[in-house]
Amino acid sequence: MKYEFFATSSSSLDVYIVTVSNDSSSLIMTCNCPAGSKGILCRHRKALITGKIRGIFTPPRRNNPEKLQEAINLIATYGIDKTLKLYTDELERAEQTWISVRDNLRAMINALVEPPKY
Repeated sequence: MKYEFFATSSSSLDVYIVTVSNDSSSLIMTCNCPAGSKGILCRHRKALITGKIRGIFTPPRRNNPEKLQEAINLIATYGIDKTLKLYTDELERAEQTWISVRDNLRAMINALVEPPKY
């Protein structure tokens, strides 16, 4: 099965083509936006993965709502939505850890020239 949709840019000035396909028994999603063309998970593909398509794949006259839902369901059968959530949560934890480490290092650097304030 292959789906093709029109997605709007964040400025709503440009329109990109997003495809979802499982013809080769593996899921392939492409987008011709600048980020998608570089192999980055763009907001257009992320919207399909998460099912949060409002404002990106609207108005309905551009895309068939039933086909959009079929594509979202197809993506879900591969578990990509759950895996994305898992990786996103892990990235958030890593970023919080990094912030803590960075702040501690900054305090140690500042303590080299100024005594800590109590």
